[in-house]
Parts: sequence; C-alpha cells; structure tokens
Amino acid sequence: MRTNAGAAVLPLHGHDAQAEAQDWLRFAEVSADASATTSADTAALQRSAGSWLALAARQAGPARAALLLLSEQPGQPHAALAAWPDPQRDLSALAPLAQRALHEDCGLATSADGGSPRAGQPARLAFPVSLDGRVVAVVVLELTDGNPATVEAAMRALHWSSGWLIALLRGRAQQAQRQLLAATSLLHEATTLALAQRRLDAAALALANLLAQRFAASRVLLGLEQGGHCAPLAVSHSALADPRSDLLCQVGDAMDEVLDAGMPLWADAAEPAQPAQPAHPGAAAPQAASAAPDAPPPAIAHPAALQRLGLGAVLSVPLRDGPHTLGAITLLRQAAQPFSADQRALLVQLGETLAPLLARQQALEAPLRVQLGRRLALQLESLRRPGPLLLAGTAVLALGLAALWPMAHRVSAPTRIEGLQQRAVSVPFDAFLADSLVRPGDTVQAGQPLAQLDDRALRLEQARAQSERDQQQRRLQIAMAQGDRAAMGVAGAQLRQADAALALADDRLAQATLRAPIAGVVLSGDLHGQLGTAVATGRVLFELAPAQGHRVVLQVPDADIARLAPGQRGELVLASLPDRHWGFTVHQLTPLATHSEGRNLFRVEALLDQPDARLRPGMEGVGKVQVGERSALWLASHGLVDWLRLAFWRLAP
Repeated sequence: MRTNAGAAVLPLHGHDAQAEAQDWLRFAEVSADASATTSADTAALQRSAGSWLALAARQAGPARAALLLLSEQPGQPHAALAAWPDPQRDLSALAPLAQRALHEDCGLATSADGGSPRAGQPARLAFPVSLDGRVVAVVVLELTDGNPATVEAAMRALHWSSGWLIALLRGRAQQAQRQLLAATSLLHEATTLALAQRRLDAAALALANLLAQRFAASRVLLGLEQGGHCAPLAVSHSALADPRSDLLCQVGDAMDEVLDAGMPLWADAAEPAQPAQPAHPGAAAPQAASAAPDAPPPAIAHPAALQRLGLGAVLSVPLRDGPHTLGAITLLRQAAQPFSADQRALLVQLGETLAPLLARQQALEAPLRVQLGRRLALQLESLRRPGPLLLAGTAVLALGLAALWPMAHRVSAPTRIEGLQQRAVSVPFDAFLADSLVRPGDTVQAGQPLAQLDDRALRLEQARAQSERDQQQRRLQIAMAQGDRAAMGVAGAQLRQADAALALADDRLAQATLRAPIAGVVLSGDLHGQLGTAVATGRVLFELAPAQGHRVVLQVPDADIARLAPGQRGELVLASLPDRHWGFTVHQLTPLATHSEGRNLFRVEALLDQPDARLRPGMEGVGKVQVGERSALWLASHGLVDWLRLAFWRLAP
C-alpha cells in the first residue's frame, strides 16, 4: 500500500495531555542542543532523534516498535540512529522495508509477512524523509493493527512529524555551514597574518593575540621546539616572553607534554583530567570503552598547570608539519568554560596550517651554521634511501673513474692561415688613382701591373727635364768650340744636373704603374670604388702573399699561453674544409699580447707539416695544440678551479 497523505494534526493516542506536553518540551530541549552542534557531534543528535522517534511513534497510534535510519552527509550510507521503545531491541526485521522505501522514495505499508496490511494483524510502515531533494532518513513503524484507517492515520502522523526532523537536520546543516565559514575565515586570517610579518617573533605574537581574541582565552602561548623542549616564542598581550616568569614556568611542562605526545591535550576545571599513572610491567591497559567520548586523553602536566594557576580550562594543540611536531599552541581560560570539540578540531587544523609557515620562517632566521647543518642532515637522510644511495654511489664511482682516466690535454685557439712572407704595395708619391687592375684573391706574377696612377703631370715633367738637358748639351758644345775652359766646366756641371733631373722624371713615370713585387695571391686592395681619388705617399694599396708556403697563426688566451712551447704538435681544422685535418708544429711564441673582444690574446706561429695547394692566406679555423696528458676530472674542472683561485686571491686581504 502506498500513500501520499498530507500533513495533519492528529489527536493524542494512549497517554494524557500532560505527558504529551512533557515529551514535547524534552524534544524541544534536545533539538536545540542538537541544532547547535555540527554533524561531527552525534551524541546530541542521537538524544534528539530518540525523543523525536518516541513522539512520532505515540502520535502514529497503536505502535509497538519504531526504527529511524539516517544519512546526514551525501554519500554516507543510512544507519540506525534511534530505536523505540527499547534501544537494545533487535529490529533488524524492519530493515528490508526501510531499504525498499529508500529505493522507491515513497511511503510503504505491508503486513508482517510482506503482503497487504489486514485488520487485526500486525502491520509495518516505512516513511522516507527528504531534505533538499535527497532522502536523508527513513522511519519504520510496526503497528499492532493493520486496519487501513489506522495505517492511513499513522502515515499522516509520520508525515506531520517529519517536519520537526527536517527542521532539526536543516538547523544542523546551517550550523555546520556557519562553523565551516568561520573556520575558513580564521585559517585565512591567521595565514595572512603570519605571512605579513617579516620576523618569526612578530608573527608568533600576532597569531597569539588573534587566537586569544577568537577563542576567548586569557593567555595564548606559542612555542617551537629547541633542543628537545618547547621554548615559548610569544605570549598574547605581552611584548616579551620571559622564560623566567611564573606563567611560562608553569605552562612550559604542558607544552613539552604536547610536543612529546604529538596530539592535543586539555584539562577543564569542570571535569579535570586524571593524571596518567606510570605503566608497570605486566599491567593491563585500560579499556577504551570505559572513557567518555569527549574525555581528555591522559595527561599529567595539563591538570597540574590547571590547579597551580587556578585556571578554568587549558588546551594545547601541536604544530605538526607532516610526521614532525615543530611546537605547540597553548590556550588558557580563567573562566570555567571548557573548549568544545569543534574548537579543538579547528585549533588542530590551524596548527597543521601554520606549522609549515613558522618552520620556514624559523629556517630563514637560523644562523648560517645551523642552516648548513640542516642541509647536511637532510642530504645524509636522503642518502639512506636506496634510490639516492645508488645515485650517490654511481656519482662517486664516476668521479673516481674520471680522476683516474687519462686524456689528452689540448689547448684550443682561433687560427688563421698566413703566407710565409707578405709584401705590401704602397703609393710612391702623391698622385691620383687612375685604374685598378686586380682584386683580392687574384693570382699574379712578379712584375704584373696591379694599378695605374695618373701620370700626365709626370710626362710633362719628363718633357721639361729632356728640354733642359738638350739646352745644357748645346751650351757645352759651344764652350768646347770656343775653347773656354771655365764655360766648359760650368756647362758640364749643368748638363749632369739636367741628366739627373731627367732620370728622376723617368723613374717616377715608371713608378706610376704599380707592379707585383712577387708572384702570389692578392690578399687585400679592392680599389675599383676609389678611382680618381687622391692617394698619399706611403699608403698601402695591396697586400700580397706567395701562393706556396704558409704558416699557422694561433690567437691563444693568456690563461693557456703558459702551457705552450716551441716544438709542440697540433692539428688544424678550417671552416672552409671541415673534413680535413692539417698537422703543424709550434714555431714561435710572440711575447706581446693584443686585446680583442675583452680578452688578452698571444700570437703563436706554427709551420704546417705538408704544403697544400687548397690553402689560401686568410682562411680561418680552430687549432688544437697537444700539451700533455691529464685526468678527465682535471680537464672538466681546471677552468673553474683556476677562476676560483684568482677570485680568492683578488678578494683576500
């Protein structure tokens, strides 16, 4: 039988109005208690659910048993929360009907054997309770009479009574949401406050003041582990945490106790914790079931501090970063107001959130020797694991092999091909460039014209010198014909002067054509863009090198020049012929360095082992000179070691 009866107020069944009123007052009291707690506190919810189930069963009529199954959180299975009239009674026979009602999401009524309810025979009812579209609970009743009218009235009574249960669950959900928002806000504020401070003591003091305000504590102490003890770092509403003060002396043992236990410990004046007795060999462990659900764990220092300081409550939570306890937070209350379970859980979560931040700040402010010791300890601890240990062993083996494995030590330097000799062709006198006959890279023969200077002025000078000579020749002939010895002497001298001037004019005219002094290759002198321009005396217009016979010039950095000496062997690879190697022998080291691209370079000359027609002066590449044998480790590290030595020498007093 299915029903969708509406809610209705039913008359009382089986008891008077005074008893009914007392039941409703008790239900209102426990409901208020349950609504003020979160879903983590099930004791108040069980008390409230038991009172509600008793009222609902009495309202339903001739009921002899009732069962309430509840799932307060999404995804949580429905479990028995309350039973009536005897919580110890086995009501597993009602479970199949409850599961069916959950599956079908509607009220069901059956007889005891599973058929339709009949008058005069026991019947069973199942009513699901939904909250925000989700079935959160199901109520199962067992009636003494299966009369259809009785069944329908009982179903309406359950429908009407479910409103109180929905209100109770909704209140608990809202309270849980409010507490979650408050906890999130506190965690965010505490984290922001800790990160905003630049020093550890300032951050600890700010956090202590915040917790004292939020948790109504008269004092809050925050300490970190030092040498196996919890050293108080800050005390709320106090600028200085003096370890000699009475407060810190009394509470220090309690903080050490939390540091050793790694779990929250507390004590209240209303229900003080019993100090833990030392365990004797063979003594039986206390039964966990005998302790109250919200009783504090066994502690010694917390009850002692509570009595000596005359406090109302004391609570300590550890600052845990993973498996390590870094310190503790201790809250003291003068009033006899114990810390609730939700407050303890929030403080534990806060301690786990703040511990990494405080540990990081403490590590940053630690002395250098402490930081180095911690890093070394972490490295040694990591080496205990198989993976890092194998990696470290492999690295040590590789370094050992590198230190013992000999390799050729070669000095590498930029290299350039030059001719064995180089000749320059310069301007013999001030003139204008008339023509250029070659370009760089051309092969020329000895005496081959390279360029032509403008010789028009030279030809005029030659003609003037020739005319002057002819004139002096005639004067000499006249003096000889007259037999005038004095005139003959003067005319002869003037004739010789005219001959010298003519020879000079002829020589300068011959020099107007610039010719190759040797057979070879033109290295430089592209003058085709400078025709008609004036060139001064001594200006180099062309550079030539012989086509055969070359030398190798290495530009060696000053860090390696001390390792080179004449007679050492080397190899050369050119950029234009990277597939070919040429051997050479170091011939001469120039003792003067040149500065290029921020480095000091020394010129080192070497001779090729064999001439090669493919080589041209000006080709560039990389040369490497064999200077001995060194270990692979030295070759890989000597550059850095030399730099460190020089830097240390530069900085040393």
